[in-house]
Amino acid sequence: MGQRVVLRFSVRRSGLSRPAEYLYVYYGGRRVFSARCPRPLVERLLEEYDGFVARSRSGRTLYLVGRMAESVARRVIVLAAIASCTRDPTRLLGAVHAVAAMSELETMLWASKILEQHEQSGHQGVCRAARAIKTLHSLD
Repeated sequence: MGQRVVLRFSVRRSGLSRPAEYLYVYYGGRRVFSARCPRPLVERLLEEYDGFVARSRSGRTLYLVGRMAESVARRVIVLAAIASCTRDPTRLLGAVHAVAAMSELETMLWASKILEQHEQSGHQGVCRAARAIKTLHSLD
């Protein structure tokens, strides 16, 4: 990952189900990750890194800039993976605290594993890695 990461939020509607909020992570103009993830959850994590976040006029897009952009992006990817594979929204607050407390090395490991699984196996692979994180941090 380089110096600037773009986080874009979108709402998808499918059939008769409720609309779901999706997060798309772009790096170098290329989409590297997407997951179903509520925007308030990501914003709660980003509160700690407010100096490294710029917002678009519409508010749908967040730009991670500066020396911490890559680190923050990795944390967002880990959180989004956990959120997309968790059914109970009440458990997600614990996930925010767990991701914020992760060391940089642990964040790098899980983010790379999640991105690798996303490319190879799609959502199922991401859920496999997210399940390991949730078990390790007692989020279930």
